[in-house]
Amino acid sequence: NFFFFFFFFFPLSLPLRCNGKSQCEVKVDNGVFTDPCAGTYKYLEVSYGCLPFILGGCIGAAVCGKFNNSWSGIVTTCDGSVQQLSCEEGIIKIESANYGRTNGITCSQGVPTQQLTNVQCNQPGVYCLVSQRCDGTKKCEVSVGPTEFSDPCADTFKYLETSYSCIPANTSVTCEYGVGTLNCGADFIKIFHTTYGRRDSTTCSAGRPPTQLANVNCFLCRTLQISNSCDGKNLCSVIATDQSFPDPCFGTYKYLEVSYGCYSAKTSITCDGATGELSCGKDFIKVLHATYGRRDKTTCSNGRPPTEVAVANCYQPRTLQISSRCDGKNRCFATFPDPSFSDPCVGTYKYLEVTYRCYPAQINVACEGFLSSLDCGNNVIRILEANYGRRSRTICTTGRPQSQLENVNCLLPETFRVMSDRCDGKSRCEMLAENSIFTDPCYGTYKYLEVSYSCFPPRIA
Repeated sequence: NFFFFFFFFFPLSLPLRCNGKSQCEVKVDNGVFTDPCAGTYKYLEVSYGCLPFILGGCIGAAVCGKFNNSWSGIVTTCDGSVQQLSCEEGIIKIESANYGRTNGITCSQGVPTQQLTNVQCNQPGVYCLVSQRCDGTKKCEVSVGPTEFSDPCADTFKYLETSYSCIPANTSVTCEYGVGTLNCGADFIKIFHTTYGRRDSTTCSAGRPPTQLANVNCFLCRTLQISNSCDGKNLCSVIATDQSFPDPCFGTYKYLEVSYGCYSAKTSITCDGATGELSCGKDFIKVLHATYGRRDKTTCSNGRPPTEVAVANCYQPRTLQISSRCDGKNRCFATFPDPSFSDPCVGTYKYLEVTYRCYPAQINVACEGFLSSLDCGNNVIRILEANYGRRSRTICTTGRPQSQLENVNCLLPETFRVMSDRCDGKSRCEMLAENSIFTDPCYGTYKYLEVSYSCFPPRIA
């Protein structure tokens, strides 16, 4: 079996050093990790899984494992060669990438010893370059050398080490000036990756002169733009033109490449002036996507004049706000228009569109000043949602004046990170619910710490 890391309490160098090995040693000191808190005696805490070593499904010097319905692989390619990534099923999703040297053994055959001694050689920005080139494709090639990535350590013989997964997905390719369709039937669209440009010389090449196909290093990431337009819909049209996107390479014939998944989920649409509800029965809400505005001319159009529904490209992403308000609850209500939302298109009748799923979970509530205790027995904790503040007038109310309970819009998104850093991967975890740990998100309000979490077997958490 080989290592694969799940919880990142450490720099990217640790997964790069250990992923894909059967055994791994790491020295624990500030010289390796820097000092996050001077004067404190620290320790290194790592959660990792052991995945089966399976040959097949990867190209090159790779280790592969089929895990949670997707392939995970690590490919190492020495200087002067071409790294090849491949997914027989699904599409490539780059997890990490480093160009340099992190040990004295990899790519060492026939190399002078003095070119192997620097094992702290990392090139920043390699992940971005490789993910832009390869994410969303089925096959990808990357030339390995200082001309491609610049040289992070002269006189050291380097290699490119890439960790990637093959995730199930649909792919839509729309040639320039065309209109593409993303279709999930009765399920809902989730955009994984979108590029506009050209990443090979064969796609959308029919009838085009070679000069318009030669530049295969032309791509513009447009994942967020397409995600805001299509996420949560059953059917979505995308247009591939320079009017929709900036031109990343003038004179090259381009195409729009979209990778997306189809998921079963619930959807809630709340017209302006109404109160919407998300409901999961005994399970708990996890918001996947939310927009406020108008993405078509038919939703919430009954009785409205044509001028109020004419604009169908008016929306603001509101996933973070709705997630903070609803994640981890059984039921969640919202009335719109919400004064905390700005108006994306004055004069247009708008609606809030939310796509969400229901998950089984455990809920722990600790009133301000008390201890929160999470316990998973022989399994390990995975934090799903957390908030320190107040979202209800009925929780933690005993002996408190009404003035301390009125603010039910007291949210602290940072709570999730604090709880995840402290508890993920442990069997038991305790946290004191107080301002000195979380800061005070709403002065004068009596707060509580509310945590939604699940328990997983330690090898797959």
